[in-house]
Amino acid sequence: MLAVFDAAILVLALKTLLESGHALAQRRTQLGQAAMTEKQNNDSENDEVPEAQSKHAMSHSIAVKILSRSGKSGTIGPGAPPCCCSVLHSCLAVGAGLCWTQEMTRKLVVALALISSTTALATPWTRNMQNLFQSLQELLVLTVDDAKFNDPKNKVRIENAAEAMMKGAHDVTKMRGKSPDLDPSVGIFSALLQDESKRAYEAYKSGHQEYARSLFKNMASACVACHSRTAAGSKLQWDFSTGFAQGLSPYQQAELLAAGRSFDAALTSLEKVLTDSEMAKKRPYDWNRALRFALAISIRIERDPAKALALLEKTSKTPGIPQFSKLDMQDWIRSLTAWKTEKAAGATEPSTEEGLNKEAKRLLGLAKAAQRYPMDRAGDILYLRATSLLHQQLQVAPAGEKSGEAMLLLGLSYEVLRDFELWNLNEVYFEACINRAPHTETSETCYRKLEESVIAGYTGSSGTDIPSGAQKKLDSLRKMASAPAIGKKVQ
Repeated sequence: MLAVFDAAILVLALKTLLESGHALAQRRTQLGQAAMTEKQNNDSENDEVPEAQSKHAMSHSIAVKILSRSGKSGTIGPGAPPCCCSVLHSCLAVGAGLCWTQEMTRKLVVALALISSTTALATPWTRNMQNLFQSLQELLVLTVDDAKFNDPKNKVRIENAAEAMMKGAHDVTKMRGKSPDLDPSVGIFSALLQDESKRAYEAYKSGHQEYARSLFKNMASACVACHSRTAAGSKLQWDFSTGFAQGLSPYQQAELLAAGRSFDAALTSLEKVLTDSEMAKKRPYDWNRALRFALAISIRIERDPAKALALLEKTSKTPGIPQFSKLDMQDWIRSLTAWKTEKAAGATEPSTEEGLNKEAKRLLGLAKAAQRYPMDRAGDILYLRATSLLHQQLQVAPAGEKSGEAMLLLGLSYEVLRDFELWNLNEVYFEACINRAPHTETSETCYRKLEESVIAGYTGSSGTDIPSGAQKKLDSLRKMASAPAIGKKVQ
């Protein structure tokens, strides 16, 4: 990633390059190439031509050096589209004074504006997030392919990318108070990513490579879970045409795109999975996972029932769809149709803490009523809509009177939505609820649900075996959650 100082020098160099190149292009138009050459050799009156060439060559040299230091194209500045970066690289590679067509000039003007605005004006938070994504990109490309991951030549690259990911997650966690997104979930997810990336780096460095590999792959899910809460936030422009994503499956590409909030492109990648009849027949679990992922984006980000219905209609025509998916889709279509009718009737979403909380609870009531048994998928659309509203509530009033209740409701919702691959968020939000509203009835409910989930997680055919560390944490949270009896103080 270009440093801000380098970016400033690059902007000045390219500005001079643009001006001098334009001057040279104008002279060529007026005199023709042959006439210009003759003038340069024989006519001392036209001193502006060698002067322009000198400026052009010098600024060209400076720009090439800075771009070379930045590494590959697409890393000029946070948010600068790689296509513009490639224009600069290809233009500069041709040589001074040889690429100044009118179209190239127009593209370079656009690139200059993007570089100066996105790099100079990017906040420290944005720069840290962009660096984090660059590390994630490197890790995913090197870990999904067996040959690349096991190639000894890539060992240093993987270790360096894992270390950069760990440090980036640490920096983001340290700066979470400066995030433009006020939802406390940002701090929750950044802390999770910090722990996960540290564990992955230490595992890889100590020789536990396959375990580290599984953690590397999970980190993309953490980014998706955080960034798919709402549509808020800036997008990272991935350019897959450069070949960096070679080896990634369409589903993995969709994860990377969603992690960078390029949701339209993510849906396009997921549609490749959902229209693949071989995938539906031979890998029904993976196919169904892609369907749920696409639905989560359509509902929580797009908030467009018509678009979600169109997705299901297109998907339903894929041969070989699992029977359980067909039955789920029938329930989802009914729920989406009802939502579409609401919107057509003029229903609008609330914008206050009170309004968002009230509407989320209404949707959760409908979702629970729609379920025929606890983990029935019939209420999924309503649960997803409710989580979107609850995250909006936490953005509007992160420390509001109903923030603890919002975290309880998120925990209950994510308990049902576990199949949507949104991490184990139910436990995360039950714990956050206890920390946010300690010694209240709400926190007691959150602790009860958390304890149930933890015990279930550590129970197998041989019984329940909760590690001492996990039990110690539960004990601490229980004390924090306990509401005092009337007239008594909490110990």
